Amino acid sequence: MAYTPIKSTIRDALQGQTLDGFDPSQFESQGGMIYYSLDSAPNQIDICTLVHTFRSMHLPSLGQFIPQSGEFFTATVADTPNSIISPSNNQVFKVDTIGVQNATLGALTGTVSIKTTDGGDDEVILATESVASGTTKTISLQNPIYLDKNATLNVKSSGASLAYTAYAYKVVQ
Repeated sequence: MAYTPIKSTIRDALQGQTLDGFDPSQFESQGGMIYYSLDSAPNQIDICTLVHTFRSMHLPSLGQFIPQSGEFFTATVADTPNSIISPSNNQVFKVDTIGVQNATLGALTGTVSIKTTDGGDDEVILATESVASGTTKTISLQNPIYLDKNATLNVKSSGASLAYTAYAYKVVQ
């Protein structure tokens, strides 16, 4: 029986891929089980290295953020709700606080909610705050919220425009 190097097969399948575009199903297309032998030990080490790298990027981080994954999200809205954070694929964002700025002449009410992405009417109001004229306010959420592909963070204001800024970081990507 001829020895087929697994290392080159896996490298061929993953050539040109980055961890951002990597899908676990690519392993499934490579064949059956791999058993330890002295000839295949270097290949198994390569597979283990790849699996550890994948896990470090894509498994839940037990509530801890992924380093250098934080992003600022901004939106200026009036009466029509606007999505400020909308995760895609396997991303999960954690949000603690949201800043809101009122540059108008009167007090406005700002609303922050989570809404379903499937086109339905499901919505959960997280906070409704009055923001005085010419002020910036922090809307602190009672608990951090986690957003995945199934939900968006929406903001709106009553009457004139409010500027919202949220800082969110990824806990899964």
